[in-house]
Amino acid sequence: MTLVELLITSVILLMLLGIFVWMIVAVKSAYQSSVTRAKVRQDLQTSFLSITREMMTSSYGSFTDGTSQSVKAVSFLSACDRNGIFVTDSSGAPVWKKYVIFYVPEGSSRLLRKEVYGSFTEALSSDALLAYCTGDGRLIASSLKDMTCTPDSATKSCILSIAAESTNYNGKTDRQSGEMRVFFRN
Repeated sequence: MTLVELLITSVILLMLLGIFVWMIVAVKSAYQSSVTRAKVRQDLQTSFLSITREMMTSSYGSFTDGTSQSVKAVSFLSACDRNGIFVTDSSGAPVWKKYVIFYVPEGSSRLLRKEVYGSFTEALSSDALLAYCTGDGRLIASSLKDMTCTPDSATKSCILSIAAESTNYNGKTDRQSGEMRVFFRN
């Protein structure tokens, strides 16, 4: 082998190695993007499912929208006991056992769920709702960017809008949002 052949072979091998490394980086980036996209989608779906499932068994009159405040929060009465069983009195009317609060603490992207037990008859005031939003509760989702809940008294429903956002290791941001109308059964 001559020196020229050795140099040409080395250049070709380096080019092939460069293409191979570029392909590995591209595949890794695509994988990280898809993982981030899936996580954001899962957080969005989990948030909608958790809130709507519990909100539907509540009463429109017990709904408190605190989303115009600095803390994004909604609250409603629930007749489900600690075991998740819907409780009624002897006449079949719901026995309101707890306030269920979903909120995103200020400066956070976490959706938390909190329960406040007692015997209740009316909705929380906006100030009382904010007093319960202390940063504790069960984590529902970790990548929420925004949450709004617009009440509609004519149809006894609300429009729940949620936006989720996450950044992958390469610094790329994936943002997804959704909207759902939730009808109260009681």
